[in-house]
Amino acid sequence: MASQDSETRVLSEEAFRRALSDAAAAGTELDLTGRRVLLTSAVKVKRSEVLVIRGGTLVGECHSIFSIGTDRSGGLPSLTLVGTILEHTLMSSERKEIGAAVFVMGKARVVIQDATVSSRGGFALWLKHLASAEVTRTVVTSAGRTAIAAFNRATVSLEYFTTPYGAVESHVRPTRGYFRGDII
Repeated sequence: MASQDSETRVLSEEAFRRALSDAAAAGTELDLTGRRVLLTSAVKVKRSEVLVIRGGTLVGECHSIFSIGTDRSGGLPSLTLVGTILEHTLMSSERKEIGAAVFVMGKARVVIQDATVSSRGGFALWLKHLASAEVTRTVVTSAGRTAIAAFNRATVSLEYFTTPYGAVESHVRPTRGYFRGDII
């Protein structure tokens, strides 16, 4: 699981977004090891973007830290997080305003490995439509609503997934969407 770096440096949101855009354009991963980023709005992954982030801590007091979705162009966006800490800190009395650390929709795909995820008011991971997620060796330390929620025909594969809540919720038809794997 991801752990706090002893020498964490703050990276500005503007510098983070620029570095992420450059890495996506070059087809390389963004290494945030030893960095902490405070986000005021979601990182939107769309069209055919493929983003890979390694390490770092991303803190967001916004609807979602990451929002990944397809559009009518037909591209399939994907996000991979390895060894990353996500802290979704938004609180609100309006449930509609609170999203997730990672919000995935359409046919988008997310891979989360060796990570630590928390959401003070919402979901740690929220999928809907035909979205898919592979979550490996990841801990959800807190979730205001549910650790993982999957709606419609979304699919989630869990391997060595840990949450103190046992809160994994499926709002999918058993023949269409599903969870598979181990919840510890």
